[in-house]
Amino acid sequence: MPKLSSLSFYPRYCFSASPTYNTWVKLTAAGVHALTTQPGFEGQTRSSFSRKYKIGSADIRSGQKVYFHLNHPIQWIRLVGVLVAFDEYPNRWVMILDDGSGETIEIVCAKQQNASTPAVADHTAATEQGSSSTRCPSTSTPTLTAPSRIGRTATGYEVDMSRIDLGSVVKVKGGIGEFRGAKQITLERINLIPTTASEALAWAELHAFHTAILSKPWTLSTTDIQRLKEKEEDKDGTAKAKRRKERDRTRRLKAHERIQRERERERERQIEETRRSRPVAEKDKKKKERKKREANSSSTSELTRTTTMTA
Repeated sequence: MPKLSSLSFYPRYCFSASPTYNTWVKLTAAGVHALTTQPGFEGQTRSSFSRKYKIGSADIRSGQKVYFHLNHPIQWIRLVGVLVAFDEYPNRWVMILDDGSGETIEIVCAKQQNASTPAVADHTAATEQGSSSTRCPSTSTPTLTAPSRIGRTATGYEVDMSRIDLGSVVKVKGGIGEFRGAKQITLERINLIPTTASEALAWAELHAFHTAILSKPWTLSTTDIQRLKEKEEDKDGTAKAKRRKERDRTRRLKAHERIQRERERERERQIEETRRSRPVAEKDKKKKERKKREANSSSTSELTRTTTMTA
C-alpha cells in the first residue's frame, strides 16, 4: 500500500469526480477504523449523493469530517454483519456490529422524539436483496409502525427499528462519527439480510469494490482538476461570464496578431519583389543607353561621310 506522504490529496471541489465520495462505500469494521483524516477537510458536507438519497437537510451535522482510504474521500459507509449487542436507551439505540474482520463497530441511532409522527417507511423488509444496497428505498407506500420503534437518523431520516434485534444479520448504511476517539456509524439505513446467499452476495460486492477502486490511489489529470475548479467557480455565474469575456478578448488579440503577421508578410514580399526586379531594370536601362549611343554614333558617322562626299 502506498505511503500517505506519497499520495495527492485533491481540493474539496474535486470530490464530485471521486468514485467513493458520492456513494455507499463498502467497507469492513476494521476498514472503517483504519480510515484517516487530513487537515483542512473538516466542516459541513452536502453532496449531490446526499440530495439524491435525501441524506442531508437543513439540520445536517455541522463539523462532519471527511475521512480517507489512501486518498479516496469517504463520507458514507455500508457494512454487513451480525449485531452482537443491542442496547436501548431513553433517547437512542446503540448496537455493536461484528463482521468477522477482527474488529467491531458501534452503530448509533437516535429515537424519534415526536411520537405523533403518523407513519414511516419500512426499511427492513426481509425481501431486500444485497444488489439493492445503493438504491434509494421507496417511501411511496409507508407502513405504520409503533412510535417507540421509530428511529431518526443524524440527517433527519426516519428509520424503522421494529425488526432489528440482537443476533440480526443486517446491512447498515450511515455516516462516520466519533465518540471518545473511537469511530462509530451514525445510522442512515438498516436492512435485514434474509438468507445466506444474500449475505454472500454482499461480501462479493465488498470484495469487487475493494479490488476495482480502494486497492489503488485515486488520480486526476491536470485538465480534470482545472475543469472541476471552473465548474465550482461557475456556481455563482460570475466566473463563467468572466472567462467568456477573457476568451473573447484572447480571440480578438489572436485575430489582430494574425492580421498583423499577414500584413508584415505582404510587405516583405513586396520588398523582395522590388529587390529582385531592380537589377533587371538597371540592365534594361544600360542596354537602352548603349543602343542610343550606338545609334548616335552611326548617325554621326553617316553625316561625316556624306559631308566628305559632298565636298
